[in-house]
Amino acid sequence: MDPISLLVIVLATVITFGLYTALTGMDNPFYAFAEYSYVGAGVALLFVMSLIYLQQKVFASILSNPAGNWFLILSTAVGLLMLTRVSSKYSYIARIPIVIGVSIGLGISTRTIIFTSITKQIQATIKPLWGVDTFTAFTNLFVLLFVVLSLFSFLYTYEAKGPAKKVSDLGIYVLYAGFGALFAQTFMGRIGLFLGRMETMLFPEIQLYLTIAISGIILVTIYVLKKKHPKLLDKIMPR
Repeated sequence: MDPISLLVIVLATVITFGLYTALTGMDNPFYAFAEYSYVGAGVALLFVMSLIYLQQKVFASILSNPAGNWFLILSTAVGLLMLTRVSSKYSYIARIPIVIGVSIGLGISTRTIIFTSITKQIQATIKPLWGVDTFTAFTNLFVLLFVVLSLFSFLYTYEAKGPAKKVSDLGIYVLYAGFGALFAQTFMGRIGLFLGRMETMLFPEIQLYLTIAISGIILVTIYVLKKKHPKLLDKIMPR
């Protein structure tokens, strides 16, 4: 294995286990290094991709046909006003592109939300109860029933009593079940990411040995710093 590939494997292993040291509940330099490296790499990648996009899609189009891309020139000029944020004297100018961007985004998202979060949700709730197979009919019935119960639990205009109280409680239990299913799905997704990352650290064979060695070094170092040299740990932690 060439030195560059070996260095990449070592850094990836250190950053991976450095991030997971957050589970120890102790601030340590490994977690700080991993966190800063991850954020720094993400910002650098975003910066480079933005420059490439400006070069290929914006500046190239403007230079090839300035008159035909006047709107692109105007948009670029307004976007460059964001750079005034670095100046304490002229930072207020950056409010102009922020207001324009937020307004346009709100207008576009409002139209989208009407279809995705309202119209499509209603269509997904109103399903046929006959003319379909038995399993589909029961499924559609339960979907309709659960939606009605969930909505009933959000009635705050009057105090629910008697049968209305029981229906409202059923709606709350339906919400509990829904939130539990979402949490379980999210948890399983995170477990899948974790297992995928752990699997990539087993091949090639040298990476398995590096994983065992580096994880052991990190855990032993954190334990020694916490138990034997707590003041040194405070000194080397970034503030």
